Amino acid sequence: MIRSRRPSNGVVPVAALLLGLCVALGLGQGTIDIETAGRAVELQQLTGHLGAVYSIAWSPDGSRIATGSSDGTAHIWDAQTGTSLLTLEEGTSSRWGVAWSPDGTRVVTVQCGSMIRVWDAVTGEKLAELARPSGCDNCIAWSPDGTRLALGEGNGAIVLLDPSDLRIVAEWPGHVEGGLSTEVIAIAWSPDGTRLASGGLDFALRIWDAATGAPLAVLRATTYARNDINGVAWSPDGRRIATAGQDGYVRLWDPAERVEVRSFRVSLSWARGVSWSPDGTLLATTGAAGRLGLWNPATGEAVSTLSSSGYDVWAVAFSPAGTKLASGSGRYESRTGNSPIRIWGLP
Repeated sequence: MIRSRRPSNGVVPVAALLLGLCVALGLGQGTIDIETAGRAVELQQLTGHLGAVYSIAWSPDGSRIATGSSDGTAHIWDAQTGTSLLTLEEGTSSRWGVAWSPDGTRVVTVQCGSMIRVWDAVTGEKLAELARPSGCDNCIAWSPDGTRLALGEGNGAIVLLDPSDLRIVAEWPGHVEGGLSTEVIAIAWSPDGTRLASGGLDFALRIWDAATGAPLAVLRATTYARNDINGVAWSPDGRRIATAGQDGYVRLWDPAERVEVRSFRVSLSWARGVSWSPDGTLLATTGAAGRLGLWNPATGEAVSTLSSSGYDVWAVAFSPAGTKLASGSGRYESRTGNSPIRIWGLP
């Protein structure tokens, strides 16, 4: 595992810091006016984490937010009041990924140390637990029909789990060549649940048949820069995949034609998180040194740049209604201080 490696310019390699933005995509029916989205404002801060907030996910009904942090905790928050409703776990390992079940009754967490746990989202009861000997499992995503969990592992494997007991349903070698290592950094289900997209330290976006594990595409950007794939998100209609790269660019891919459609720079250093608005008209992105932006995916033009302190911004997610954003930031692997989750309102 190379989470602690830093490049010569002193910037923490975001890909190796993965928190699993595969869980941060908020799908819903909300419609956003792209002309007014530039007037987004900060509504509130949710305080309680003492470390960097690596992962954020809204509940399907938008009433709660789940977060994971480098302080070793995962929380569930009341999205309206900002109150912490549950602390799901406490420990020393960073919580890289959190995801809600589609019915909103359960939450899954994954941590460095390769421990996956499923929780009752109301009582905080631990419902299932699985230890994996893969070094550091970085990301996890719940299938749209709620029957499977997709896990991206430190050894490059893609693993499908039964969320009721975390029994392994399928497993195949995933990121096995090229780049820095085989480590999977991000994973996401297509909206119809038939395909998976994953990215990692091999600099590749890989698309899989979710039923068979068969590889459908391996896509790499034409760049001489190091380009870990740090974030992956399907558009709500399933016709595009957005990736956030170590080179600071977001790229849009056509999964059917297997080509890059568009790219635009969102950070002068690395880009980490990427999330589509529910109607597909906006992309939210995160990156180094407080970079939190809104973009028009049809043109690549900036709609708004939001100030999220000077700390690196790791995670971002649209609410299911598309009227709010949640972002998480903080110093890499910090366990002291205050790292609030910021809630932003979109006009």
